Amino acid sequence: MDTLDKCVSGSEFVLVFEGSIPMGMPQACMIGGRTVESILIQAIPKAKAVIAAGTCAAYGGIPAAEGSPTSAASVKDFMVRNNMPYKERLINLPSCPTHPKSIVSALAFVAA
Repeated sequence: MDTLDKCVSGSEFVLVFEGSIPMGMPQACMIGGRTVESILIQAIPKAKAVIAAGTCAAYGGIPAAEGSPTSAASVKDFMVRNNMPYKERLINLPSCPTHPKSIVSALAFVAA
């Protein structure tokens, strides 16, 4: 958690997120005693770019299917619901798993 906190409070960074976000059941995804929602609310606005790695991050995946108690959402849906701009900041890399070359290519694109 110290590394995550230092990164978010430090200089420019690219956020790579994998998985869907359990909007209706925040306790379903906890990291260091904090919900992933609370971490993303802090990290996304400060990120130079956001990469949604995988189908769940890009589109919600199976966890976002109708009737899911988690009400899982994609990174874009999460950003929209929290009034965070996503145009020209969010890169969706769907597939499961995301090919490493796709991730490296996206990072190179952001770095250029």
